[in-house]
Amino acid sequence: MATATDLAEARAALHSLIIGKKAVKVQMNGRSVEYTPASKSQLEQYIKHLETELGLTQARRPARVYL
Repeated sequence: MATATDLAEARAALHSLIIGKKAVKVQMNGRSVEYTPASKSQLEQYIKHLETELGLTQARRPARVYL
């Protein structure tokens, strides 16, 4: 179960990567995961997952096209 603390730590880690830190560690499901600039997209996906679990965003469905 995601917590607001998990989300804050993940966002802080992403910020660190963006400002040039080489690697960051995040606690995820009781284990430590290290992210590098090369795995930035994985960290962004993790943040979106946490936001969805916490009800901060809704999973988007594909747009429906009407003809």
